Amino acid sequence: MFGRFRKDPFHKALQAIGFDQCSVTDTHLNIGLAPQPPETQPMSEVPKTPRKVNFFAAPAQVAVIEAFVQAPQAQTAQTLFIGTSHDYAQKPSDGWDFRAALAPLRGRTFPTVTTLILGEMEMLFNGEPLFGDLGDIGFVLDAFPALETLDLYGSFNMDTPAQHDRLHTLSVQVDGIHVGSDEVTQDTIDALLTSRFPALQSLDLDVDDGSGTLQLPAEDTLRDRFPNLRALSLDPDLTPRAISIAVHVPGDSD
Repeated sequence: MFGRFRKDPFHKALQAIGFDQCSVTDTHLNIGLAPQPPETQPMSEVPKTPRKVNFFAAPAQVAVIEAFVQAPQAQTAQTLFIGTSHDYAQKPSDGWDFRAALAPLRGRTFPTVTTLILGEMEMLFNGEPLFGDLGDIGFVLDAFPALETLDLYGSFNMDTPAQHDRLHTLSVQVDGIHVGSDEVTQDTIDALLTSRFPALQSLDLDVDDGSGTLQLPAEDTLRDRFPNLRALSLDPDLTPRAISIAVHVPGDSD
């Protein structure tokens, strides 16, 4: 009889961090970002079908993410943000390692998510963003079959090429202030850029490792793996090999 009134694990996890540390809009659920009226409002109850779910203190929100992936909201959200914010940067209690925060995604399926943003720092004020370590992201594409846009902020690793038939925008940003301990390696670049993304139209790579030694695959490899690629933006640290795709290297025309 009383089972109907039992709170689900996601509700309990949000209660544990405090509803006052969450906020909402008509379409967004912000976890780890207090209300800032009029842009965001206090959360009196957990939204049933938010279109976008934001984890703004992800390294410290592992338990909440574990509860979220089992909740109905994970099966209806269209955009998922797992990162940090300016507020978290003031007291980064759990540092900048996102591996534990991303681990609950492994082995799950999020059928409606079309945009996934990992490691970004939401800038509420002027300043330099801080990016950490995402760890292995090879499993991510399998977990999000409807994914169209993937944004990666911070270092990450990828051991083997992947395949995703719907991804059309991929952005990798390691620039800013990298406070993690890892770097993006040539092996990771090779695995990423020899993956098969037949729908990919836009690729933005800003790895900024400072070495100037990272290289792109040959153009015929890129064309084979990304046959619909129309826009390619490269960090100057990446060494192009005679790429004729519409390529922009930041700084060349500045």
